Amino acid sequence: MSKTSFIARLGVTFRLGITRRFVLLTLALWHGSLWPAAGIDITGVEGPVADNLRLHLSRLEPLPAADPELLQQRLQGPVTQALQAFGYYQAEVDYRTDGEAVTVAITPGPAVTWGEADIRVVDGDQTLDPVFARMAVQHPFEAGTQINHATYENFKREFLSLAQRRGYLDAELTQHQLRIDLTRNRADVALVLAIGTAYRIGEIDYSGSNLSPQLLQQLTQLTPGESYDVNKIGEVYNRLLNSGYFAAVDIDTAPRPPDRVQLQITLVDAPSHRYTTGAGFGTDTGPRLQLSWQRPRINRRGDSFQTRLEASAISTEVSTQYRIPWHHPLERYLTWKNGFQEKDVEDTETEIITTGLSYHNLAEDGWQYSYHVDLEQETFQQGSEPEKTVTFVVPSSSWSRTVISGQARAPDWGYRLWFGLQASSTALGSDTDFARLSGGLRYLNTWAEKNQVIARAELGAIVSGDFLDVPASRRFFTGGDQTVRGFDFETLSPRDAEGELTGGQYLNAASLEYRRQWRPSWQWAVFTDSGRAYNDNAEPFHTSAGIGLRWQSPIGVVAFDIAKPVDSDRSDSVRLHIYMGLPL
Repeated sequence: MSKTSFIARLGVTFRLGITRRFVLLTLALWHGSLWPAAGIDITGVEGPVADNLRLHLSRLEPLPAADPELLQQRLQGPVTQALQAFGYYQAEVDYRTDGEAVTVAITPGPAVTWGEADIRVVDGDQTLDPVFARMAVQHPFEAGTQINHATYENFKREFLSLAQRRGYLDAELTQHQLRIDLTRNRADVALVLAIGTAYRIGEIDYSGSNLSPQLLQQLTQLTPGESYDVNKIGEVYNRLLNSGYFAAVDIDTAPRPPDRVQLQITLVDAPSHRYTTGAGFGTDTGPRLQLSWQRPRINRRGDSFQTRLEASAISTEVSTQYRIPWHHPLERYLTWKNGFQEKDVEDTETEIITTGLSYHNLAEDGWQYSYHVDLEQETFQQGSEPEKTVTFVVPSSSWSRTVISGQARAPDWGYRLWFGLQASSTALGSDTDFARLSGGLRYLNTWAEKNQVIARAELGAIVSGDFLDVPASRRFFTGGDQTVRGFDFETLSPRDAEGELTGGQYLNAASLEYRRQWRPSWQWAVFTDSGRAYNDNAEPFHTSAGIGLRWQSPIGVVAFDIAKPVDSDRSDSVRLHIYMGLPL
């Protein structure tokens, strides 16, 4: 029963009853006029409870202030429900007005806390899907903590949704109760999920594409009879759309009781020819231009072909690539590549003609493996060395793994690890012998939402009988936007007697950067870089420090840095760096 009294000129006090609805209305009256609900003051509660009250008050229409009985009738139920949503089942509320303002004064009283949680799954083989058992144990209803009706409703909805996403399409909650016991001031939860039969994929029908049925099956990796999982169907949709073969993808699902789901996959092939252009700028390369022509579908097997032209102030490269899909077309494929590159940087001039075969494999554990055999002819002049032309066969391999948390273009945490090995031998018909090993690590971590640190380390070494026979393209250089800022691109290496760059036999480089967000798409940064390309271990490191800005653009991170060498004969120089890319 409610207890009512009048306070000041117009006021109401009542003890809240029990309800499970979630409507919140608060109205104030004054002298028969209209009082704006958004102007009401709230005291006695803070945080989410007060925020929820204010949110709902802001949506109310004013009420004529001439009928106290109507006031009580309109306020008691909605306010009761709003406070009960946060466990306040024994609250008292005073509504006061002095002619100038309306105040809602709340004495919340003790909050109801979670008691026992009886969460069960029945009518199904739980041994096939242990995720249900984990969810039933790892629930949010921690005994002794304050209840929140939204927590209960969200968990109930997610529990049922999980079953349906994992193929239990007939699942239903046969019991769902939140039992409030005011004598003990606790709430017990009882949920029973009858999951029923696990549905499996039935007939799969592909339409609209000229690609072979075998390739389509390899792309989707779906097999009739396997468990139906909504998440996997979503992954299949993304695989098809991102494969480059299709302009549009549509997957319709049709349950066929008692335990099958029919899939209708409708595809629209991508255009036979695709042309792209791109332009950019970086202080390492100057203006850049890129043109490409691609045929994403040469035949029903899914072979594809691409021609690319890339030009900048320091290099020009033309390449063609023929790609043949393997058993898992997006993860495993062969490529035949041909190309020509001309490059002129500082004291290095090179012209390279290449042709080669590669095998690429993206493993399930996230590692990406590539194996190559290339035939190259390189004409180069390094510093004051005489011009040379060498022909060599280069077997090589690379391994890399990238792990991130958050968005790919703006991760919260992650790392990238990579290794590479290249070799050339006269035993294979090459003009020179060498082996080149390189590797590196980039690590990113975010804390307290706005703070971020990025660390980088790189190592490299070349083994050769005569270092001067190693082609310039395989020697180590450092300095520039992505390595040691504060120095020009690839200007850090040993020098000959004429003072010209020779390239190094070894490489060490490291960087540490701190970023702080100051606007939604902007960060400022401070950093230090250190590195060297060298032949003798006694040669010094080159170190710099600087500040910068980062803009999270729709196509990647754009960086603006000012860096200064701190321990070299160029310590009086300051260099501006502008570049773009991904954090890892």
